[in-house]
Amino acid sequence: MEACSLTKTQINSLNYVISSSFRKIFNVSSNEIVYLCRSMYNYSNIEDILRIRKRRFLQKYCALDNIVCALCRHQAEIELVSLET
Repeated sequence: MEACSLTKTQINSLNYVISSSFRKIFNVSSNEIVYLCRSMYNYSNIEDILRIRKRRFLQKYCALDNIVCALCRHQAEIELVSLET
């Protein structure tokens, strides 16, 4: 998932899976309680998790000394800068 760009629909689907898992684990139906459970267990939002993982992937990618990676390094650096803002 770090190498691919996800659409808003795909991110919402991932959020739904996680919320459904919390509903099942804690046997609750309220979104507020699911949100509380996620915050109590320090489970970040999917967008934040994906941003962190993608940033880490791009940093490692830019550090590689490989001819193939060197061809796309400029685009990776641009994307890395956009993630940090």
